[in-house]
Amino acid sequence: MSWTAYRLIPEDVLFFREAKPSSIGDDHYLRSIFPPFPSTLYGLTRTQRLLQEGCDLSAVSSQWWQALPDELRRQVGEWGEYGSLQLRGPWLLRTNRRGSAEDDEILLPAPLDLRIHANAPENADEPRTVTSVARLLPVDRAREKKSWSHPFAPMSPSIHSESAGAFVPIPPSRHEAGLPPTKLDSPIDWFLKMNGVERWMDGGTPLPEHFVDSRSLWRSEIRTGVGLQKERRSNESGMLYTFGFVRLAPGVSIGFELEGGALQPECYVRLGGENRLARLEHGPSLTGQIDAARHTAGGDGVYTLLAPAIYPNGSYPEASVIAAVVADAGHVGGWDLAKRGPKRLQRAVPAGSVYWIDNGPGERLGSLSQQNHEGFGLMLRGNRPGR
Repeated sequence: MSWTAYRLIPEDVLFFREAKPSSIGDDHYLRSIFPPFPSTLYGLTRTQRLLQEGCDLSAVSSQWWQALPDELRRQVGEWGEYGSLQLRGPWLLRTNRRGSAEDDEILLPAPLDLRIHANAPENADEPRTVTSVARLLPVDRAREKKSWSHPFAPMSPSIHSESAGAFVPIPPSRHEAGLPPTKLDSPIDWFLKMNGVERWMDGGTPLPEHFVDSRSLWRSEIRTGVGLQKERRSNESGMLYTFGFVRLAPGVSIGFELEGGALQPECYVRLGGENRLARLEHGPSLTGQIDAARHTAGGDGVYTLLAPAIYPNGSYPEASVIAAVVADAGHVGGWDLAKRGPKRLQRAVPAGSVYWIDNGPGERLGSLSQQNHEGFGLMLRGNRPGR
């Protein structure tokens, strides 16, 4: 089967709770993560498949599950297991309206082997714009003739020299390289347009106009409430809650793809914490755009995570990694329906992390992660700079 693309258009604010435990009266602030973990969308798709087949979810049990039609059970899996249904995502979609026409663009997390300088607007909530871009490259161990206490090659920032047609280390005179005097920062909370993604895949550096600040895509919306006594409807001591909701900007939606099963679009679904309403529609295909990209794969590759990854050894995949740029890990939890209890917390390497891997996955979109049925660990393969 081929991958089918969908989008989720929220009707209101969204809430995807972080895995940090909270106790009544101790910590009243509940922060929403965004974009959500792939497992959130995977749970939504399995639930939606059951609802579309007319299943009554009020009496779910192992016996109830075994009575499902064979084809449906093949897709959603046996009780407590995975089926044929696989997910890729999430990513962000932005609809640009030009006159009477509409154009959808896919936005992916910026690879963390990039370094950027962005302006600082007076209003901290205003979107920033990138002015300079560099790329981290592994240091040649043999040339440096140094020893390190770890097996990974250190990374140093370089810029692409148009005259030399290659990457060169940033010179002492930053002005000579056309760079600002201040340091370059990690592109955490930045996204790339597809033309910037293609330049990265070809071993190059995206242009400043290819970056999109997360501030222009969504905003946090803080709301506070109190717990009430059922009988008297008066406030209850120690029951003060503050939620950090997420409100997407107009025209921004959540994209994902499915294989091994399909959903019926043009309907409303319940998404995330508090079952917020979102409309399910067909959307643009990331797989199709990556396959159509003018990109020829070389030998060994450099990989960036498009979705968080779960590895047995923390942030280290089971592969021949020679260099990496990894951000602080998060933690994935959730509710185990089969065991009737919370899932164990697992360390998740965040999207945007980059690995230089010898003999890694050959396809442009692959995974070295556990739980890849749920969409964890989706990796985009690119050529190494100068190869």
